[in-house]
Amino acid sequence: MIWARPTNALRHVEKLEARVTRIVAGFAASDVFWSSGCDPGRFLTNTSGSLIVPHMLWEVDSGDVIAVDEVDVGYGGAAPSRAFTLLGELGLSDPVARGIAYSRRSVTQLGCDGSTVLHSIAHADWPGFQLHTPTRIGASWVLRVTSNNLRNSVLQAGAPPRPGAGKIGQMIARELDRVDLPDWAHGRRTARLFDDCGAAQDAGFVDRCPQRSPVPDRPRTYRLIVEQGLLQLWFELPEPGEAGVLSREARDLIANLDISDGPR
Repeated sequence: MIWARPTNALRHVEKLEARVTRIVAGFAASDVFWSSGCDPGRFLTNTSGSLIVPHMLWEVDSGDVIAVDEVDVGYGGAAPSRAFTLLGELGLSDPVARGIAYSRRSVTQLGCDGSTVLHSIAHADWPGFQLHTPTRIGASWVLRVTSNNLRNSVLQAGAPPRPGAGKIGQMIARELDRVDLPDWAHGRRTARLFDDCGAAQDAGFVDRCPQRSPVPDRPRTYRLIVEQGLLQLWFELPEPGEAGVLSREARDLIANLDISDGPR
């Protein structure tokens, strides 16, 4: 993946003697990542393994992908204005350039001349994908879900309740079933459930980053591991009410994840 500022992005297209065939843009980095279909290994990662995803990607017919830096989309500011100007310089018409620059998310397919629009879908709603971008942990691409997100509780007095663990499981299952999920994330859905935190820690399913731990010197441990394709989802289950018994939230989650053959 080639990272470039707006002016340099056009120069890279010329240097490659290529044409832009597809433009993916989004206000949410997760929409750009999942809509692009790119292997996550093509993106840069920071020191913690989190993916660095731009707000706009250009795919060119040479097979390269240009990550356009210093632009944004989906609101009326300077960064979307730069995107609008850049797209015009690329050769797109004002309506199409405006649709990309000022929509929350869009996917645009270009013709053989690099400017004729074959197909463009622009959306005002976001995010289009409910999954966030994965983190690289070892050789795996991981989405982590903490127990705080699974509890049936209210945020504060008078606030609407959080979605229960069962509904979260249903939402994740729907996202994993999407036909527009990248090829690398498709496959049979399996799960592994560890009997206790010690076994999960011994297997490496632990987050030792102190900033992510709710209790000092007590790392987050993930007892339920769901795999589909090259994607892993790590779930930190709520503490059981008694030894060896799964909490109601954990049972609701597992029942709604639509796992092949159930967790082993």
